[in-house]
Amino acid sequence: MLLLQEFPQKLYASKMKTPNSITLYSVLALLLCYLSYDFITDAKQDFFILNYDWEHSKSQQIGEVKILDYHVNKIVIECQLNYVFDNQKTYVFNNEYFFRAERIERTGNKVSFIGVQWINEYPRFLEGIKKN
Repeated sequence: MLLLQEFPQKLYASKMKTPNSITLYSVLALLLCYLSYDFITDAKQDFFILNYDWEHSKSQQIGEVKILDYHVNKIVIECQLNYVFDNQKTYVFNNEYFFRAERIERTGNKVSFIGVQWINEYPRFLEGIKKN
């Protein structure tokens, strides 16, 4: 004789209470406040663009340069002047496209900016060279 006996399973998930909406929204609001505070206090360290004092910028005219090639992280120009380029300074094309470079190499009249960081935006069109 074979007996079949069923044992009801305990469903622990059905006994678990979900947090009410006030608790859930309170936790989300506290998390948002914490992340906002963290962003505001550390923003100048994390985002170098925020460190610029745009109101007191000083400009120095380098002269006419010819852009030979440029990419997202590299610019090659031709400069006739004997200007000493410094990677601690910010450079600008057409008073519109600001950039800095990690390394600057000069060979003759050719100047290569390597490790370029575009500060405001990446130019799509500079002196007849169109980039996508």
